[in-house]
This record gives sequence, C-alpha cells and structure tokens, in this order.
Amino acid sequence: MKRSHARFALVALILLALAGTATVIIVRSTERRSSVAGMTPRVDTPPPKELEANPLHVTASWISERVTMADGSPIADGDAAALERALATTLAAGKALRGLPEGFLTNRADSAKLLRNGQFRIADFDAQPFRLPLDWTSKERGLTYLGELHSWRYVHDLLTASLADDDAMALEAMESIAQDWVVSNPFSHPASDMAWHEGAVSKRILVLLKLLNECRTGTGFARLPRSAIVALLLQHAEYLAWGAYYMPLGNHGIRQDIGLMAAAIGFPEAKRSAEWWRIANERIEREQIAPGFSAEGVWREHSPGYHYYVLRLWDDLLSILRANGVEAPRLETETRRFQNYLAHVLTPAGLYPPVGDTEERAPRMMGAIDGPEVRYALSAGREGTAPSELDGLFPDAGEMVFRETWGNDRVACAAAAYVHFRAGFHRGFGHRHQDDLSVLLYGGGRWWITEAGKYGYDDERARDFVTSAAAHNGYEFNGRALGALDEGTAGTFVRMEPQAVSTPTLAAARAATNRFPDGKAEARRTVIFLREQRTLLLIDELSSSGTGEWTQYIQFPPDLDVRPLESDSKGGHLIAQAAESTAESRGVLEVLVSDQTLGTVALLRGQESPMVGWHSPDRRELVPTTTAAIRRRGRSMTAVTLMLLHLSAVNDSVAVLEDLDVDSTEEFISVSWKEAGVARGIRVARSEPLAVEATGW
Repeated sequence: MKRSHARFALVALILLALAGTATVIIVRSTERRSSVAGMTPRVDTPPPKELEANPLHVTASWISERVTMADGSPIADGDAAALERALATTLAAGKALRGLPEGFLTNRADSAKLLRNGQFRIADFDAQPFRLPLDWTSKERGLTYLGELHSWRYVHDLLTASLADDDAMALEAMESIAQDWVVSNPFSHPASDMAWHEGAVSKRILVLLKLLNECRTGTGFARLPRSAIVALLLQHAEYLAWGAYYMPLGNHGIRQDIGLMAAAIGFPEAKRSAEWWRIANERIEREQIAPGFSAEGVWREHSPGYHYYVLRLWDDLLSILRANGVEAPRLETETRRFQNYLAHVLTPAGLYPPVGDTEERAPRMMGAIDGPEVRYALSAGREGTAPSELDGLFPDAGEMVFRETWGNDRVACAAAAYVHFRAGFHRGFGHRHQDDLSVLLYGGGRWWITEAGKYGYDDERARDFVTSAAAHNGYEFNGRALGALDEGTAGTFVRMEPQAVSTPTLAAARAATNRFPDGKAEARRTVIFLREQRTLLLIDELSSSGTGEWTQYIQFPPDLDVRPLESDSKGGHLIAQAAESTAESRGVLEVLVSDQTLGTVALLRGQESPMVGWHSPDRRELVPTTTAAIRRRGRSMTAVTLMLLHLSAVNDSVAVLEDLDVDSTEEFISVSWKEAGVARGIRVARSEPLAVEATGW
C-alpha cells in the first residue's frame, strides 16, 4: 500500500483537531457483563479458548499452534518483529480471497468523504461528529444502529477508499477505529453487549478477510499488525464454528455460515479451516435450506423482503464460491427456483408489499437474481417476460397473490389491481407479524388496504402495536389474538388450504386459524377476487365455544379520507378516497359489510389506548391513519365484506353497492348483492377442495 509521509503529517493534525489525539485508546471498565445481547446459548460447551486472547498481544507460539506457517522455524514469543516477518511470508505465499460481496460489506459509499468533513455516519442514521474513541455503547439510536456500529462495515468503506484513492486519512481513521474496538470489546467484558452479537460477528469476519487480503498483497498496516488481524480472524471463525449463538431457520444463521465458509476458503493456512468448512456446509443444508423453504421455494419468514434477502445471501455465497473455483450445483439450481415467488409477490409498482417486517421498496437485481420474470415484475412490465401464471399460489408458505393482469390493452401492468392474502406460521422465524387471514389491496398505482408497517425492532409499545392483530386486516376475539411469534398450545393452527382457484375471470383461496388465546375460537376466511370488476369479497366463517365479540380490522392508508355513507344507519357502507382527489390521484374504494350479524363499525384514527389507527411510514415513526373496527357478537356466524374499486372516480357519487345478503347451508355459502341495480352472486362450497361459482356477469 502506498503512503505519503507528508500527507500523514497533515492527517495527524486533522485527527488531533477532531479527536484530541490521533491514537487514543481507552481501556473500558473490566466489569463482566453478558457476552451477547438478549441471546441464550444453544450449546453447553464453553467458548473457544481463542476468545480469551488479546489480539494485539498474541504470542508466536499462540499463532503457530493454530496456523501452518510457511517457515516452520521456531520464533521466540517476545520477538514481535520476527512473528510479523514470518506471517508476511506465510500470507504472501497464499491466494487472496476473491468474490467478497462488496455491496453487502458497504455501509456508505461516502464514508471517506464524510470523514474529510469531520463526520461519521452509520447507514441512514443522522451524521455525527467524528471523534475517537467512538461511543460503542450508545443506545439512544436503537439496536439497529448498535448492530451496524459493531459490524465494521464502515471500516470496509474506509479501507476501500484508502486502497482506491491512496486516502491516508481514511486509512489512519480505519486503523484507529479497529484498534479501539479491539481494546474496548474483549469477548469477556465488551463495552457493549452488541459487540459479540452473532449478527455483528458474521458481518465483521468478512471485513477481516478483506484486511487479510491486504496483508497478503500489500505492506500491511501501521496500527494493526498481521498477528492481530490473524488472531481476530481466528477468534471470529471459532466463534461461528462454536455455534452457541447459531440461528437456524433465518438469514442470521445463513450469514454465519457464509462467514465461516469464506474464512475456510480465504484462510486455508488455519489448521482448522477444513473443519470450519465441514461445519458450515452441514449446517447450511440441515438448518437452512431443507427446513427453511416451503414446497414452492418460498423462504418461510412471512416477510417478502427477507425472501429476497436470503436470495441475496445465496448470491453472495455463490459469488465467493465461483470466484474461488468451488462448485455448488444444487445452490445454483435452487437459487433460480426461488425467484418465482419474488416475481409474483412484487406489487404492480415493482415493490415489496409491506408484509411482516418488510418495508415497501424495490429489490436490487444482482448476480443469480436476474430471471426474465423477476425483471418484468420489477420494471412494471417494461423489461423481461411476464410470468406464465397470473396468480402466485404458495399454500405451503401461507401466501396467495392475485393480480388483475400482467398488462393488456385495457390496463397497464403498473395500474393493475393486486391482492395479497396470507395465513401461515412456521416455528423459528422472527420477522412475522400477527397477520393471520390478512388481506392487502392495491390498484391504480396506490394502496387501498394496507397495514401498519415495520416501525423498528426496539422493544417499545409502538413495536408491540405494529406486530399485533389490531395493526392488520384479520380478527381479534374478545379483544385478543395470539402474539406474532406465540406458538400457542397443542392444537393451535393457521392453515392455508392447498387448493386455490385461478381462472381468467377470478381467483380465490381459503384459510383458517384458531390463533386466539383461549384456543376455542376459529375463523375461516375465503378471499375471492373478480379481476375485471376489481371486486374483492371476504367471506368469514366465525365460530367459538361460547358467545363472544369478534373484531374485524381494516387498515386504510393515512392519506385516504374514509367515511360512512349518510344513508347507511349502521355505518357498514364506507367510502375511501384520497383526501384531495384530483385527476392524478383519482379513485374510490367502496366497502359494504353484511349487516345480519353486524354490531358496530367504528372508524378509529390515532387512538392511544389501546393503540389503534396508526401507520409507520419509516423507521421509528408513527402517523395517524384510519382503521375500521367492525364488531359482531355471537357464537357462530358468517360475515361478509364486499369491496369495489372504482379507479376512474373522483367522488363518492359512484357508490353502487346495495342489498348485500348471505345465505348459508351445510354445503354452500351464497352471497348476493346488487351493483348499480344489477344482481350479482357468488356461491362457495364449504368442503375441500375450494370451489367457487359466480353469477350475474
């Protein structure tokens, strides 16, 4: 690595002005505390002995016990210079690890520029003055911030800038930050519990591998001797191989296995590198691929963004394997198969639906994620090839996606109506919300029925709300439903029926759940979508062991004005439209609720206790929105909700629904209504497989 001594002198002055000293190292309190925040070890074996070492002061014998040196000549433990020379020779004889996922390793591409302006920034959090030592314990920004702080991804950014631009300031800041972290966060008593959280470790090990690459091909670092980098890498690899904090069935576990595999390939001089590979390879098959994907190839996180995230992790792993000559034919094949769900679940705008902990944004095409159907969905029909199937049917995953069209002479792909219906629970995943039987409705380039959103991961009242049933479009019984991750007791279930209906004119699916606290109540919902009419019908069969109150929730977006028609005495005929309808924001959603069993319909907005009527548009932000709370009381009943989307309307004069009626027999449920005076009807078979007959069209 090139260095400019004159520039280094200038850098020292700048850092002195920013931090008081360019090489500040603060030794934190030695008070012992929990090693990993909020996690219980999965194994009883003690931590690897490597974690007891101070990487800045390891001996030659410590290294030689764990690393096969190019020259086996003994080195005195006190001869640090000889150890550095021996490691330089050993590392130079090996190959640099290729294919490291630069996108995943990057915190911010402008990290070095911010540094020159005296600023430091983690991800999208606000910039702050850059001062050493960094505050490794700051909690006011939340756990997401702390996790990123300890991931070292900004260390990668500064290293990249120093290599690309001979940026001495970025280099010195990078070395000082890394050195301070090592001193401040030994495994036995870190400054922050998040320092050795498995998520931070699995990211940090990839940065360490990039530092090791520079030790192989360059002159090394002034403040980070090769012995320290090698010791850190050994510590991180053994931590991941230990498996005490391994996360089966989740992106966290996959990241751990990728980090361990990368270490095995990138540091073959380590005497246990073959064992690292064996452990990671077996875990990723046994604990991730086999149980983690549904029969249709959907990641069972119940959060579409995490399906993409897992695909992205597979792509990162494949890029490492390919670049280093390792074949993985099964992973190649499965990665292509997993793309079908992504193509269907994206909205007509090419964005994720806001389901579970997924935020509404577009995935990024990369590497193996480049199928023509995904490109079509992502580009709203401008590129690629439309999927051959109009609907995405994923019953084993607990999701159904209905679409008006992929684009035709009448409706463009981006303007089409879209329905997302879900009902599923898979043990061991952490990004699910309590959204049993929940339905989303999109059309004309906007949401009409949505959900509260993600908010964040901090243990706050707002987070509890956005994951609850009251923030989604399903049911509570007697004011309660099980928590999002609550498994319930024996016999608790939520199930999507395996047989759905998909014809050119309509789509339908049915699911049921008893995920209510007493286990003695059950709701079964049939969702029917009439494509050309943009009509959505929800038929809900509700039953319980005793009389109780059912509350159905419908979440409207914050910018919609929702009101009952004055002609409806019970409030079960609603109109929703943009608060300021214009030619550009036209459209009206008409909602009609069956009144045979209807108690009350309350339109709640920004209610504090209990929390109802809130939406989270961004991290740690809540804004008021309108939620319809539809209450019915009884033991057994059939409730129907009819929705008609008028995309060309600009006012409520388009209301055309009336005379909604429900007739139930042992074999069928029949629903009838009038639309602008024309009789319409749907008949649904109660038995499986689901059968639907439409009349009046």
